[in-house]
Amino acid sequence: MAKEIPVRTFFLGLVAAVAMLVSGEVAQAGFVSGGVGFQMETQNADSGTVLDTRSIFDLSKNSGATGDFRPPGNSGFVPNGTMWQSFTLINPMNRLTLSTAQFGTFDGFLVSDSGDSSIVNGNGVRAIIFVGNFLGGTLFNGSGKQGLTAANLTFQLSQSTSGNVLSFNSSISMTASGTAFVPEPASMAIFGIGAIGFAARRFRRK
Repeated sequence: MAKEIPVRTFFLGLVAAVAMLVSGEVAQAGFVSGGVGFQMETQNADSGTVLDTRSIFDLSKNSGATGDFRPPGNSGFVPNGTMWQSFTLINPMNRLTLSTAQFGTFDGFLVSDSGDSSIVNGNGVRAIIFVGNFLGGTLFNGSGKQGLTAANLTFQLSQSTSGNVLSFNSSISMTASGTAFVPEPASMAIFGIGAIGFAARRFRRK
């Protein structure tokens, strides 16, 4: 007759096995690393304020890029001019998700917004910073860099006044850390509760 494994030993073994699987996956996965900037067009570029809701479109990668975001001929994977998703700035913007099949997907939460505090006499910059993850698209296929990468994205809306002319410019820059994205604490808690419940269910069956 087979000896039954104590619940405590079983639970600790389960945790250890999952940790080994996760660490093995992290070790094998490649992660995008480097920085990239985008230029874009902004709707209503001659009226309103940087805090107004407005459309951001025609995002295209500029020539300034580092690491994996450099052009293919410069040891990177992303050609200059590569397009990203258009979106609408909604104030306040607590989350930003940008995605195209070719470039990839960024999904992040707001961590800082300077608002209009830096706007003086019609001139200044509103900086909005998001922290989250980036998953490379088809441009990164075959490179082994398909892991969910920790990343941060900065969105800047600048306002300037020349005489009676008010104008706006927008820019986006993103930095991928080249390391695995760490799930938010809530996700880890859900996993922990599930593992405990599984062990408890086995205990009740004894």
